Amino acid sequence: MIELVVVVNPKPCTRPRFNRNSGRAYHDSKYITYRRDLELALREVWTKAPLDVPCRVEILCFGRRPKTTKLPFPKPDVDNYAKGVLDAMQGQKDAAKIILEDDWIVKRLEVEKFWAAPDDPGRIVINIEAME
Repeated sequence: MIELVVVVNPKPCTRPRFNRNSGRAYHDSKYITYRRDLELALREVWTKAPLDVPCRVEILCFGRRPKTTKLPFPKPDVDNYAKGVLDAMQGQKDAAKIILEDDWIVKRLEVEKFWAAPDDPGRIVINIEAME
C-alpha cells in the first residue's frame, strides 16, 4: 500500500457553470486554484509512473476547522471531495498524468471527511493499493 499526504485544505468539487454565449462548462476560480495547488502537491510526493492497473483508493480529507461550528464533521458531500481529488490525481487533460492514467481504473473507493486539529491548515491523505 502506498500512502501520500498532501498539505492542502480539501475542497469539494463545485458544480460546473455554463457560459451563456458558448455553452461551455467551467468551474469557479476558487476551485480552479485549489485543483492547481493539489496537482502541484501531488507531483511533489509522487515520483513514479502513473498507475494503469486496477486499484483501491482511500481518501481521508481533514478540512480546516472554522472558528465557530457545531458540526461534528465538514458539511459538503464526500463524493464531491472524492471527485476533486481523483481529478487532480489524473492531472489536466493536456498535461502529463500524475498518479492515475485514468480514474476508471479505480475499482474500489473509500472516502472519509474529518475536521483537522485546531491550527492545522488541513490535509488530504491518499492510500492506494493495486488490486488483481
